[in-house]
Amino acid sequence: MNLYDQFIQWVSSLNAQMVADWFRTMEWQRVLPEITGKFIGFLLGFFASWFLLFRRHLKALDRLRRGDSDDVLFQAHFLSTVPGTGDFVLLFRNLTSSTTVNDLYDNPAARKIVREMADYTSLRNPVLRTEGLLGFEVLNDAFNHIAGHLALPT
Repeated sequence: MNLYDQFIQWVSSLNAQMVADWFRTMEWQRVLPEITGKFIGFLLGFFASWFLLFRRHLKALDRLRRGDSDDVLFQAHFLSTVPGTGDFVLLFRNLTSSTTVNDLYDNPAARKIVREMADYTSLRNPVLRTEGLLGFEVLNDAFNHIAGHLALPT
C-alpha cells in the first residue's frame, strides 16, 4: 500500500469527534503567535518585494504626472526673412525623431549625468548645459546619434 492510499484511508476514518478533540488539545498559545508571525512576515516580504520591483515604474509614473519627460529633441533653429517684407521669422526644424535618454545612451552612468544636467533645464532655458570632459562625451554621443540618422544609405 502506498502513501497516497494510506492517507486516503486515514482521512476517510476521521469523524467530527476526532477533529474536535484534535482542536481542543492543540496548544493555541503557541499556534496563534506562530501563524500571526508567519502571516506578518509574508506581508512584509510581499510589500518590500513589490516596492523594490516596481519602484522604477512608480518613479516613471510620477515623472509623467509632473510633466517631466526624458525625450531628447535634436533641433536646428534658423532666422529667415519673410519674402516681400523686412520681417524675420525664427524656424524650428527637427533634425531627427525624438528619442529617449535610455535609447540614446547605453551607459547607465551617462544616463544619470544627462538626467542631472536636464534638471537644470526649463521651458524658458531648454538648452542642456555641458562642461568639461563629461559634457564633451554627452555631446559626442548625441552628435553620433544625429549623424547616424542623417547618413544617407549607400
